[in-house]
Amino acid sequence: MVSDLDKYLFDLRGYLLLEKALNTQEVEDLNACLETIPLKEPDEWHGHVHSHVFASANEGLNLQQIYEAGAPFEKLIDHPSWIDHVKLFVGGQESFDAQHGPLFIDENFVSIRGPGEAIGLHSGAVPWVKRCQFLVRDQQFNCGQINILIALNDIGPGDGATMVIPGSHKSNFRHPEFE
Repeated sequence: MVSDLDKYLFDLRGYLLLEKALNTQEVEDLNACLETIPLKEPDEWHGHVHSHVFASANEGLNLQQIYEAGAPFEKLIDHPSWIDHVKLFVGGQESFDAQHGPLFIDENFVSIRGPGEAIGLHSGAVPWVKRCQFLVRDQQFNCGQINILIALNDIGPGDGATMVIPGSHKSNFRHPEFE
């Protein structure tokens, strides 16, 4: 069940913070699963998990298709802490059906970053990208993409933490000082 406050805050800010969405055992299981994956060079594979970098080595290493790493990651696909939120915000419906189409995973990865590594500022609705559109019509959400971000360990200063500018993914104009 998605609360009225969650709906309001998601509409206002473009994001929610779902505290304690995972329990301690789930986080431990995810980290134990990651420890079984040998770190690979970019473009190498471990089973169906692909090692990837976005543009440069200082952005860290991404393990793409991480749901293929095992059961702890598969559980995250429709985790009860957020699946109702995802369904509501993507399709404007409490449940998905043939009329609104299926949910699908556009991208699913673990980002491994060390001190000084980070992914640069990106996204927003400019330039226009269909999957990044945000619309509310007749009190129903229609978001082209929903992201779930999970910290699997503590993040310290300079560790490349994800930062979100409230409402930025809903903007229709490029920030004049972006460049």
